[in-house]
Amino acid sequence: MEGMEHTSNADLRTAADTVLARLVGDPSGTARLRDDQWRAIEALVAERRRALVVQRTGWGKSACTSWPPPCCANAAPDPR
Repeated sequence: MEGMEHTSNADLRTAADTVLARLVGDPSGTARLRDDQWRAIEALVAERRRALVVQRTGWGKSACTSWPPPCCANAAPDPR
């Protein structure tokens, strides 16, 4: 997904879901982020806001914080 320009949040969601499917080894590409996971990623990447994600162990918090910038390099906030 690097180098891909995202024209909308729908494009960004599709890109994020595609990367998730690849990361979890889903060859069918049907793996999808949970709605709450997507809201956190959307806040971080598309809206460049902070997000506090508090969930139980195993919920998938790392899906929200570990890989969105690499998956969406052109939409990631400037770290400065």
